[in-house]
Amino acid sequence: SNMVSENTSRGDRFYSVGDYNEAIECYDKVIRADPNNVRAIILKGDSLYHLGQHSEDTECCDVTNTQCSAHTQNQQYSQAIECADTALSIEPNSMQAHKLKGDIMYRLGQYKEAMASYNAALMIESNNIEMHIFKGDAAYRLGRYEEAIECYDGAIGIDPDNMQAQLFKGDSMYNLERYDEAIECADTALGICPDNAEAYYLRGCSMYRLGWYAEAVKCADTALGIDPNYAEARHLKDISSNSLSETQNCQHRRLIACREKPIVGSLYCGKHIKNHY
Repeated sequence: SNMVSENTSRGDRFYSVGDYNEAIECYDKVIRADPNNVRAIILKGDSLYHLGQHSEDTECCDVTNTQCSAHTQNQQYSQAIECADTALSIEPNSMQAHKLKGDIMYRLGQYKEAMASYNAALMIESNNIEMHIFKGDAAYRLGRYEEAIECYDGAIGIDPDNMQAQLFKGDSMYNLERYDEAIECADTALGICPDNAEAYYLRGCSMYRLGWYAEAVKCADTALGIDPNYAEARHLKDISSNSLSETQNCQHRRLIACREKPIVGSLYCGKHIKNHY
């Protein structure tokens, strides 16, 4: 019992500082002494999951190293899934085990399976905001934006001031071409966190889609004022500025043409706008 307690504490310390290999060794000692220790099994799996992420993010110099890294990563994720499944076989209602499995599946791009795991976690702990958001993210990745909105609404229902849920909901609205509602979500997010560059970017993109180019430029400028390296916001500013100039030029040409030949001027401008969009 003292050995289990000691190795659990040591494993937790290693885990907390990101030393996952050492943490795994400690948790393995706990599991050998107590095979049904669900907490140690889950934390071992979570450590393997983090090591898999590290392998995935490691830059490799040649093909051989790339293959080796991919093999190591897949092996770590497979072992992590085994830990989650083992924990669930011992304690089927372990929310953390379902979350762990969902995280791994999400990382592997298996979004349907991730949704199922996050949903199982929510069946156990329905007020878990993180699980609502993670399930929504998996639905978003599948292009199931209506479902994603339902999940984000679940998080917002628990915490209306959750800026992340508001922003992700707005992103889903944008992909459904519900731009007015995307703007509402962005505004709500900005009410929670006024210096959020992503919210201004979402707002600006929605303004652009509605043809409100001057407003889109202002949003892009504000986002760049918060984060000068925000490449997407700079691109938004460029295309919005160009569209604004083209629209103004079109209006100017239409005014001149209408003074000379009203019918020709009207047709010319309509054709120009159609080509632009």
